[in-house]
Amino acid sequence: MIVVTEMKVGEYQVPVPAGLSELLADTWVKKKKTPSIVYEYERVVECRNGSLFTKLIKKEET
Repeated sequence: MIVVTEMKVGEYQVPVPAGLSELLADTWVKKKKTPSIVYEYERVVECRNGSLFTKLIKKEET
């Protein structure tokens, strides 16, 4: 598992954006199979009081 714990731009330390570790892990994995259950949910990212939250909403069956 990849976990980004700190970042620097030149000499300046910058905060690690939420979800960066997951984004990098997804791009560096070869031939990753996406579980079929992923397609059953809609993913919504919300900002509440300065924090990011991911909300998964089950899609309605048609």
